[in-house]
Amino acid sequence: MPHRLVVLLAVLLPSLAAAHDLLPRHDWCSLGRPVVIAELDPAPDELGQTVEMYCSDAGRNCGEFDDYTKVLHLLQDVCDSYESGAAASTPGDFGDVIVLPERPVEFTRDDHHRAYRTTLGIRAVCVRCDRLPALPLPTPAPVR
Repeated sequence: MPHRLVVLLAVLLPSLAAAHDLLPRHDWCSLGRPVVIAELDPAPDELGQTVEMYCSDAGRNCGEFDDYTKVLHLLQDVCDSYESGAAASTPGDFGDVIVLPERPVEFTRDDHHRAYRTTLGIRAVCVRCDRLPALPLPTPAPVR
């Protein structure tokens, strides 16, 4: 899984930056380790129904947004649910959770607002910035 995440970040980050910057900053989690904590891959019909329920919630108004915007807001809320309250009081990015869409390609293209439809489905991951584990202290050499 760690290798998959590195490949995913290397492939997606340039295209995501061209479309919309889904990273809070270009150096997000540079002092930590990004860890996939959830994989989101609903069937297209399930996605469409979920978006409709999400947008019809009395406390939320999706307005006349396109499918891309509705799905992106839904994905961000799902990933935000994995963030602990401690993330806000933790220095740096540790504990922060972001969403990284993987496919379809229409979701990450420059013309995603026009090209993407919920009928294409979505595959995304929620990624949390974890602290790097502390390095073990060296064991002293035995005295002779």
